Amino acid sequence: MKKKLIMGLAGVLAVVLLGGGSCGSTEDIPQDDPKAASNFEAQKKNDPLPTLSDSLERANIIKHLERNNQADRVRFIYLMNDVGGVYAFYTIKGKVTSTGAQLTPTDSIVDPCGSSYCPEVVQGPTDDGSFGGDEGGVYFFTDTGLEVQWNGKWLMFDEPMKINGTPTLTVIVK
Repeated sequence: MKKKLIMGLAGVLAVVLLGGGSCGSTEDIPQDDPKAASNFEAQKKNDPLPTLSDSLERANIIKHLERNNQADRVRFIYLMNDVGGVYAFYTIKGKVTSTGAQLTPTDSIVDPCGSSYCPEVVQGPTDDGSFGGDEGGVYFFTDTGLEVQWNGKWLMFDEPMKINGTPTLTVIVK
């Protein structure tokens, strides 16, 4: 009797916590609310999208890509600790690269069914033929050819920054 009562209470509790305790379902939220659509159309007329003759966003992206694809470009990177102090400083040549970057796809499509086509995406091998994730972080090469890998915070500049007595960075404006 006691066991049945406990099992019954556990069942009711499960229904309340798992099913009955939600804050609402998607049926309660109108997906195609005519009032919202009307408001959107009115605001679109009040504040129309401007016609642009140029895009600073695209110009910034292009400039960034051009700068980062210069193999002989010298830059300055500061590896930071979690409270803003400078852990290390390097003069680098080239760009900073994510350790997760690969030359080949990291997913493979397999067909485990054989007789009928039912493709699945599975983890594929990395560039070195192994499976699994990377260590996380970034790597770069110094101006002397040393490879450095780092998985913390970092700042990079086109010119060296002055490191004060207390480990902070100051931009030197010329």
